[in-house]
Amino acid sequence: MEPEPGVYNEDYLKEIDERIQWAEQNNLFVVLEMHQDLFSVKYSDGAPEWATLDEGKPHTEGAIWSDSYLLSEAVQTAFDNFWLNKPASDGIGIQDRYAALWQHIAKRYTNNTTVIGYDLMNEPFPGSSGVQSTLVLLSAYGQLHYKLTGEVLDEEQLGAMWADEKSRMEALQILSNKENYHFVFSQLFELNQQFETQYLQKMYQKVANAIREVDTTHILFLEHSYYGNTGVASSIERTTLPDGTPDPLVAYAPHGYDLVTDTDAVASASNERVAYIYNQIKRKGEQLRMPVWLGEWGAFYGNSESVIPVAKNAISLIEENLMGNVYWSYDPGTEDLSYFKEVLIRTYPVAVNGKLLSYKNNFDQKSFEISWEEEGNNQSSTIIYVLHLSKLSKWP
Repeated sequence: MEPEPGVYNEDYLKEIDERIQWAEQNNLFVVLEMHQDLFSVKYSDGAPEWATLDEGKPHTEGAIWSDSYLLSEAVQTAFDNFWLNKPASDGIGIQDRYAALWQHIAKRYTNNTTVIGYDLMNEPFPGSSGVQSTLVLLSAYGQLHYKLTGEVLDEEQLGAMWADEKSRMEALQILSNKENYHFVFSQLFELNQQFETQYLQKMYQKVANAIREVDTTHILFLEHSYYGNTGVASSIERTTLPDGTPDPLVAYAPHGYDLVTDTDAVASASNERVAYIYNQIKRKGEQLRMPVWLGEWGAFYGNSESVIPVAKNAISLIEENLMGNVYWSYDPGTEDLSYFKEVLIRTYPVAVNGKLLSYKNNFDQKSFEISWEEEGNNQSSTIIYVLHLSKLSKWP
């Protein structure tokens, strides 16, 4: 989108315009998200090469693509320099360029009612402090292992265990209950808090300021850090308006994934781990007093029937916690997969007159329940999406 510093790709933006028009024609709203995986197009997708200040450090891959966050000096250094706002070749800080790009986008869509908001960055990663985070996690797992077995594992043994996908899956079995999982991952809170308060929050505010100069009507969606995806408690806060007052148009846009995501063992996701992660998200939303929009969950990809129980569990938690949500991701052919047809496409409330209290799909009984508290003089409609009206047998 920005092939050179300060130069915006109009052809690319026209492609986005076209897709927004498709959404409008199909009665869909759009959230624009600045996506990255491993920071850069050099390693996956995201920042252009000119904004990837990796200082020539080596790039290392692991058993799973996302392991590079923890292993690659190049990826970590590129993130470090982004958070530090190091200047690119033109002498302007790359974070300043990022904010200017967001302002350019917001100015383009400020009057567009199909676009409802802007997700400021996908899964922000802290950079080289990820090495320390890995050591904290391995140490915490070593403590748990000793507590459960009396066996001491040294740093080399722990590293080898986590580097091999098979032994990692065996270790994850120990973390399949909430108590053990909390013992290990809660130990990341302090490091995560330092990153979110010292770097991430400041970037969000800088981008928010740039957007609010040209657009005061769209929602800003704030994600927690990369580690928040695993249930590490987040410390992000609502951004403020230029006069210092809290911005009312801000939503919390967490992602939530079990540790087996992107592996062949995706169908073995732990219900307790997922419940723990979603509960952490719910608590943060309540603390922020913001609506929660689960911007990513699932990532089941080509798996069809084996993940149906996992999908049902996730949906039950999403409904129980009244979260807005978007499944990741609707790749070509997803509509033909069993979990899509049996779980993702389901009855749900589109809008309610008043306050939504609860709703639930019981997939086994093929039933749907909903309750809401209506506003006295409000004549707005309550709208419920039903896939097959012909199968609706009872409506109280």
